[in-house]
Amino acid sequence: MPKFVMDGRDEAARRESQFVFGFIEAMFFTETEPGTCIAEWHDAEAVAMRESGQWAALPGDAGYTDLHPDTLARIRADCEAWQNAHVDLLALAYDRPGYDEAQAGRDYWFTRNGHGVGFWDRKELRADDLGEKLSQACRYSELNPFFGNHVSHGDAPFVHLDI
Repeated sequence: MPKFVMDGRDEAARRESQFVFGFIEAMFFTETEPGTCIAEWHDAEAVAMRESGQWAALPGDAGYTDLHPDTLARIRADCEAWQNAHVDLLALAYDRPGYDEAQAGRDYWFTRNGHGVGFWDRKELRADDLGEKLSQACRYSELNPFFGNHVSHGDAPFVHLDI
């Protein structure tokens, strides 16, 4: 199976914390529509496919550099607040061989959005129910990304997240 590589994975993205980077990477992995592009995202056919629920929320070539600065700031703040609130559990997780901050960021996105994988599913976190404890800490707070059509920013080509 090919490895997912987020578009826009440039120097700026690598300067994010590993947790934030993992969170953003998981968002684009689950929410982009392969084979679509930003240039065609507002065409009538693309709009119809999204409205019918047959397409994901973001164009396939959207990536880190397409995040609106306000959205990126909110992602950073949300991730930091969640990590601070659960610092003890995360420290235990990071002590487990094979588990790191980037995976925790991905699991934070996957678990809170109900993607069928996440903290609870990691073999590294099974002992002491650590995965389940982290899962309970972030469930039921789904986030929904969208592209353009923002109340304040209009159709500017940015990825937004209602966070």
